Amino acid sequence: MFVILTPKEIGKPQSLFLLGDNTLQTTYIEVRTLNQKRAIVSVIGKDQVGIIAKVTTLLSDQNVNILDISQTILQDFFTMMMLVDVTNFENLEELREQLADLGESLGLTINIQLEEIFQAMHRV
Repeated sequence: MFVILTPKEIGKPQSLFLLGDNTLQTTYIEVRTLNQKRAIVSVIGKDQVGIIAKVTTLLSDQNVNILDISQTILQDFFTMMMLVDVTNFENLEELREQLADLGESLGLTINIQLEEIFQAMHRV
């Protein structure tokens, strides 16, 4: 079942009318926003075997869920952008260092930044 609410309705009890066994019932539910914290991971460098596998393995080992991914190869240059869930991270610094170390070992530039910072920097 899906319920569509306006922003003013989120966090307040909502009544749903359910039809079952030929009776109409009123059910009250409370809907809360998902407090998901997301970040953008960018990977840029010379194409080579295993880039996606190595980066996604590192993220998986840290329990980072990949929400969306896009990659392309332009001649010999590899680029990848990922939207990831970092809700369980208070601070991205350790993950940032791990990604930078991986990038250095592969000859790539790997960055991570919170989605809202990324969006603010790229507004036109």
